[in-house]
Amino acid sequence: MQDDTILGTGLRTLAQRWERNGYQLMSRRLEGALGREFRFECAGEPAMSLMLTAKTAAIGPADPAQPAYATIAMGPADWKQVFSGKWSVMTVILGGRSNFPKHERRYIMQLSMLMQALLLLEA
Repeated sequence: MQDDTILGTGLRTLAQRWERNGYQLMSRRLEGALGREFRFECAGEPAMSLMLTAKTAAIGPADPAQPAYATIAMGPADWKQVFSGKWSVMTVILGGRSNFPKHERRYIMQLSMLMQALLLLEA
């Protein structure tokens, strides 16, 4: 059964693009996003997790017992804009509609840049 939630669909697209083109985007400034579990939350949907490696992207249901390096939570309309590539995660954060905890900032900024670049690379 295919997961047709906003997060499920968006993260599947992101994972496919990462495995095809992620190597083009890697730099020392962005490699901090690799090997870390990110938790994605969208109102009305189950939380999902994403972990990028140099060659793969693993997505799945978020495990509440497993702490994530960073949690990104926003509403459905904002996630749709992010997964379309029109907005970055940072756009929503700077707009005041998502949290930006100090201890997660570096990872969120790095992932935000990687996500938007991937989504625009094949647009």
